Amino acid sequence: MPWVRLNTQKRKDGREVTYVQIVRTYWDKTVGRPRQKVLCTLGRLDKMTEDGNLVSIANKLLEAAGKLEAMQEAEAHQMGFWGPSYLFFRLWQDCGLKGLFDKLTRRLKLPYDLSQVLFELVLQRMVESGSKLGWFETFRESHWFDWQGAELHHYYQAMDVLIRHKEEIEKYLYFKDRDLFTPRPSLVFFDTTSTYFEGSRCELSDYGYSRDRRPDREQVLIGVALDERGMPLYHQVWEGGKVDRDAFLETVRVLKGAFGVQRVILVADRGCVSTGVIEWLEQEGLEYILGMRLRGFRRAEEVLCRAGRYSEVRDDLLVKEVKVDGERYLLCYNPQEAEREARKREEILRGLYEKVREGKALVGNRGYRRYLKPQSFEIDEEKVRKEARYDGKWILRTNTGLCGREVALAYKDLWKVERVFRELKEVLALRPIYHWKERRVRAHVIP
Repeated sequence: MPWVRLNTQKRKDGREVTYVQIVRTYWDKTVGRPRQKVLCTLGRLDKMTEDGNLVSIANKLLEAAGKLEAMQEAEAHQMGFWGPSYLFFRLWQDCGLKGLFDKLTRRLKLPYDLSQVLFELVLQRMVESGSKLGWFETFRESHWFDWQGAELHHYYQAMDVLIRHKEEIEKYLYFKDRDLFTPRPSLVFFDTTSTYFEGSRCELSDYGYSRDRRPDREQVLIGVALDERGMPLYHQVWEGGKVDRDAFLETVRVLKGAFGVQRVILVADRGCVSTGVIEWLEQEGLEYILGMRLRGFRRAEEVLCRAGRYSEVRDDLLVKEVKVDGERYLLCYNPQEAEREARKREEILRGLYEKVREGKALVGNRGYRRYLKPQSFEIDEEKVRKEARYDGKWILRTNTGLCGREVALAYKDLWKVERVFRELKEVLALRPIYHWKERRVRAHVIP
C-alpha cells in the first residue's frame, strides 16, 4: 500500500534537505525482509510548504479519492468538536492507557473495546459533563468519527471493570515512568475533600464534615495522594462520615504495601493529625511534615511563646524553629495574611459592638460567638487578644532532617492536592453524581 515518506538527505555543503516521496512497501522473498520502492518524489518539503503546493497536492489526492467534500464539511462544522477528541486521545495514548486497557480487553475476553469505551467516558467528563445517557444519545457523535459499535450498557460494564482493576491501573501508572532517571517520590502529599449527593441515596453516602458547606446533604469522602510533581499516586472513596485521620492512615498503609513506598516524607494537613497518627508514623519509621492545630493543640502555647527570631523564606513566609521536649516544630508566619486577618477581625468587632449596644440576639452568627463570653452578650477581651496572636501563623511538626526553609516550602506545596480537588469539582464537574451503587460511585470518581 503506497504511503508518504519524508526522506532527509545531507547535501555536499553540509545542509540537510527533506524530500516528500510516495513509497510502496513490499516483501522481498530473496532477502526475507520488507523493502520500500519510491514511486515518485514530489519535491523539497521546505519549498512545497512555502508556495502551498503541499496543501494543493493533498487536496487533489483527497478529491481523487472522493473524500475532499467530506473533509471540507467536517472542517466547517465539526473540527471545533473534533479538536478536543484528537488532543485527549493523543494524551490517552502517551500515558500508556490505550495499551493497558487493550491488554485487559484481551485478557478478560470482553465483547467490546474497553479502551475505547473508557476513553469515551473520560472525554465526556472533559468536554460535556453530565449524565452518561445524555452523552450517549446527544453529544458523542459530535466529538468522534469512529465509535466502532459501543453501546450504552458498555459504559456501565466498563465502569465495573475499572473499579475491579483500580489497584492494578494505579500501580501500572506509578511504576511505568519509574527508572534510574525518575526515582520513586521523595515527597507524598495527602489531603481529603467531600462531595454531596442530589437525589437517590448511595450505599456510601453519609453525613459528615462537609467541605462544600452543605451539612444537610449526605456525602462521600475522597482522599488523594500526589507525588512532588503533582501526579496522582493513589486515591480512595470512603463513606461520608469517615474522619480524615483514619483515611490518612489507610492511605499510608496502601502506599507502603502495594507501592513499596518507604523512604518518603508524608505531607498532610491538620485535619489528618492526631496523637495516635503521629505515634504510628514514628513506630513505622516514616518521616512526615504535618500541619498542627493552633486552637485546641496542647503544645501550641509553648510553641507560640518560645523566644527566637524568624528567618525569611520569602516575602510572604517567615519561619522559626522550636523544640519542645525533643519534638521539632516550625512556627510559620505570613505578614500579609496577618494583616488581612486583623482587618477582618476589626470588621467583625465593629459589627459586634453595634449589635451588643442594640441588644440583638447573636446566637446564629459563628463569627460573633467567638468573641463573646459564655452564656452572655458581653465581649470577652481576653479572647480578642488571644485570637490576635494567631494572625497569619500556623504550626508544623516534623521529624525530618530538612532545614526549616525546606520543611515550610514542602508543606506549602499541598496546594497541588487542592488544585486536583478544584479541577475535579469545577473542570471535570464531579457533581452531580447520577449513580447509587457503591462500585459505580467509586468508578465515577476515577477519571
